[in-house]
Amino acid sequence: MDNEKNDKFYLEKVVSDLNFIIEKTKNKTQFELEENEILVDSIMFRLIQMAENIEKLSIEFKMKHNYF
Repeated sequence: MDNEKNDKFYLEKVVSDLNFIIEKTKNKTQFELEENEILVDSIMFRLIQMAENIEKLSIEFKMKHNYF
């Protein structure tokens, strides 16, 4: 099993979290989201995970893609 944690690994995690958010919020109104505390917490968790994974990207990747 390949456990290498490189830019590809972290980007795949970010994309996975984005897909989760899109799928779970699709066709939901703002009111429906506001009333679903568990979903909001889940989305917040995914956003935090995304931020953490983005920070783990290599400096080379960030420079190449104008992250700074």
